[in-house]
Amino acid sequence: MYLRLLGILDDGSPRSPALAGDNRFPVLWRRGEDVTVEIRVVTNAGVPVDLSAATLTLTVRRRTGISDALLTKTGAQQLAIAQNVATFSFAASDSNTIQPGAYVYDVSLAQAGATRFIVGTSRFRLEPTTSPVF
Repeated sequence: MYLRLLGILDDGSPRSPALAGDNRFPVLWRRGEDVTVEIRVVTNAGVPVDLSAATLTLTVRRRTGISDALLTKTGAQQLAIAQNVATFSFAASDSNTIQPGAYVYDVSLAQAGATRFIVGTSRFRLEPTTSPVF
């Protein structure tokens, strides 16, 4: 599965009307599935953010406010696509230790000694490997 997200770095500039009013994106995937998450990062004004000196981290937790991560991945910049794009690659085995259910995730960006959330806490739903028959 391939997911595309938009990360918005709050740099204090006015929010562009072209950007969604919210930077939370619900995610659903099946347990044991290979997943690639592509994230394009822009400022509030919609200006691409250079990720060459940044570290992006996607973290899945049981619920908001819980510090124990169930799953953490570091993104890799994809210069072949653009300097403001990174991907997170999840192997099928990455989700095998997590029970199907409802969780939350976020994406943070660490750059120049500061860490900021570029995708706010969002719903993360992990479905069973096979769908039940009704």
